[in-house]
Amino acid sequence: MTFGEDRSYSNTVAAFGAAVDALSKAGFGPITSRLRTATVNARVRGAARSQHLLGLAADFAIQRAQVDAFTRAARAQGLVVVNEMNRPGHGAHMHVQAFRAGQVPEAWWGRLSTGAQGVQISEGP
Repeated sequence: MTFGEDRSYSNTVAAFGAAVDALSKAGFGPITSRLRTATVNARVRGAARSQHLLGLAADFAIQRAQVDAFTRAARAQGLVVVNEMNRPGHGAHMHVQAFRAGQVPEAWWGRLSTGAQGVQISEGP
């Protein structure tokens, strides 16, 4: 699957959510972060243009023994996978997002004030 093929934000958020839910149902998780407010993103030192701000990224707390299986499963869902298991200051987790860095359609960043409907806003850690 290629996210954003039709350039529809709402369809992309729905497809991303389905992909993340499939990973969770496959036994990976828990999901520790999904859609973030700008305040939470700043508190966790997220990137200024983190896809979490658009509901297009998620973090999974998984066991180290699951990294390879998780990576294969996430890529099969069309997700971009970032291994943050050993990244200082980020906690041990795997990050997935809909797009490679810099590939989110520019117009979508104007949605930051409203957020994505139907997606849980993460207020932690």
